Amino acid sequence: MHPSSIVFGVLAGAFGMFVWGRFRYDFVALLALLAVVLTGVLPVDQAFGGFAHPAVVTVAAVLVISRALQNAGLVDVVVRLLAPLQGKQTLQLVTQTLVVAVLSAFMNNVGALALMLPVAMRNAYRDGYSPAGALMPLAFGSLLGGLTTLIGTPPNIIISTFRHRELGEAYSMFTFTPVGGVVALAGITFVVAVGWRLIPKDRRGAENPEDLFEVEEYITEVRVPEGSKKAGLTVEDVEALGEDEALVLGIVRGETRRLAPRGYEPIKAGDILILEAPSSALTKLLDSSGFVLEEDKKTSTKDLGSEKKSPSGRRLSARARASRAVRRLPCVSGPCMVSIFWPLHAMVTG
Repeated sequence: MHPSSIVFGVLAGAFGMFVWGRFRYDFVALLALLAVVLTGVLPVDQAFGGFAHPAVVTVAAVLVISRALQNAGLVDVVVRLLAPLQGKQTLQLVTQTLVVAVLSAFMNNVGALALMLPVAMRNAYRDGYSPAGALMPLAFGSLLGGLTTLIGTPPNIIISTFRHRELGEAYSMFTFTPVGGVVALAGITFVVAVGWRLIPKDRRGAENPEDLFEVEEYITEVRVPEGSKKAGLTVEDVEALGEDEALVLGIVRGETRRLAPRGYEPIKAGDILILEAPSSALTKLLDSSGFVLEEDKKTSTKDLGSEKKSPSGRRLSARARASRAVRRLPCVSGPCMVSIFWPLHAMVTG
């Protein structure tokens, strides 16, 4: 069989597995690489040559910048800047979409989306409109913003590298801006003016009115006692103590109140953790951690982030699960994927 036929067959199989979604994307990419090596299409000594490609190094550097911005508390800064827009849904959508577009022009799209997702969710629940109408513009904004700069998206980097190899001159940082900027502005204008209105107002379905005020079934407060051996654990470590059925919705630390803390954030002695957990998971967490149940005090979501107290624990559940899902997103567009598939791209293009 001709090598090109094998390569296209492997790519087709990998694409099918991506669509299927049964396995992790990086695992599928490694299987594709292994297939072309075992069939002799790609020499063994060149199998991991993609990791040395400049595009991979650039994307990896962008991911480092993205994580640094997240750790620096950029979300809190954006929340404060958007505070004057409280109650103004359209202006919030426009501002959030423009901010994520600007961020994605200089960092990874997924990282930019992860930064703005808690902000969009917080504003939606605070002002009482469906998050569905805020998240779609956010997703498109992160994609469109990446079109405007060289490092905004991996395809731009790869095209620049290919041009340098063939013509001896690479694209500069803002070569894509005249065309990408116009496309981005047109797309953002449509999304925030028309597109978000095409989404159903509420996809959560009807809830039983009698269940709307059963908040205590979902929300619990626990204190980290002084001298606790579990002090220093991260938020994700605490959630794991409840076998991932417990979600940390917020942390109250003295006069500071944090909503939707990052998974890597450590807890300290004296912290009050706002947990969403069924009774079985809460029991496991308390038994394994030694935390103390706070029975006399109640902290609402308003105390945590100037939000309205949600009438339903299920709404808090959706927000918490969305937050945790974002911080566990696989590196779909990261250096791992680019470096693994680069040898296949080289063989196809010759």
